[in-house]
Amino acid sequence: MGVITTMAGVPDAAIGASPESIGATIILTGVIGILGALRPARTAGKILIGPTLREEEPQPHSHPIIRALVTIGLAYASFTTMRGVYALKPGTDISSGLGSAMNAGVLLVCTMAAGAPWFIPWVARLGHLIPSRLSPAWNIALGFIRANPRRTSGANLPFLVAAGIVGVFSASITTWQDSLNAAHSGESLNLSDTIAMMGPPAMIGLTGAACHILLSRRQRLADFTRIRIAGARTKTLVNTAVSEAIVGAGTVCVLATALSFAVSSMTAHALIADGMAARVTLNWPLHLGIIGAGFAATALIGVSAALAAGLYACAAARHSRAGAR
Repeated sequence: MGVITTMAGVPDAAIGASPESIGATIILTGVIGILGALRPARTAGKILIGPTLREEEPQPHSHPIIRALVTIGLAYASFTTMRGVYALKPGTDISSGLGSAMNAGVLLVCTMAAGAPWFIPWVARLGHLIPSRLSPAWNIALGFIRANPRRTSGANLPFLVAAGIVGVFSASITTWQDSLNAAHSGESLNLSDTIAMMGPPAMIGLTGAACHILLSRRQRLADFTRIRIAGARTKTLVNTAVSEAIVGAGTVCVLATALSFAVSSMTAHALIADGMAARVTLNWPLHLGIIGAGFAATALIGVSAALAAGLYACAAARHSRAGAR
């Protein structure tokens, strides 16, 4: 609200809160929470005692056919919109071209989100290009990712959406500003608009990635505890957690950078159709800053799980030795 009032030219305006909107938000959040709890409750009623005692977690159905159809539909809509942008003729209204470029970017983000269970694990496999023999921790991290593709995609999906949305807006704004600078117009775009559009999605996405990893912390503790009991040192556990975060951040970086280049290219084409000189330009400090923030959040939680697993294993070993005596 502060950014919006600043954009409107009244930064000192009083920001009020509507009791109706607050009540509606609380009620809607409660309804969504109840609906989201129904399916886990039904699943819990079907869990047998044996798997529960072994701490096995039931895996929900992912509905791959529906997800595939949605992904294909979004991909087709993205391709159609992009083709329309690249088909712009000289003299086309710039607002129409830039709007189509932004719409295509948003559709691409939605396509990546719908197909995340396939896109993210596929790109994450590029980590095998680095020889695993260089580091035991790197080899273990790649093994975790290969064995848990659903966990990998779930942890990095909010991260990818955040970086994708930031990439869409920042690539368009940066390309447009670079075109204005090349024309020596002296005009500067309103950065408040950019902050208002990018800030909330980025924070929601990064928070979502961190929360998903927190929810999977129990499984990560079990993984780290097993390799600790197998003889790995705590340093190896920490390096494994960092390596897993590096692969996730690298995956998001590859996908988000490709998306940003596509949006920047479409924006440049729209500007050229309007008679301006333009080239593909990215806001690298902002782009890499979002990637770095996501990496820091995921690595911090992973390292905490690794350290906790090391402490649990050490405590169990001391207890075992005391019992033997």
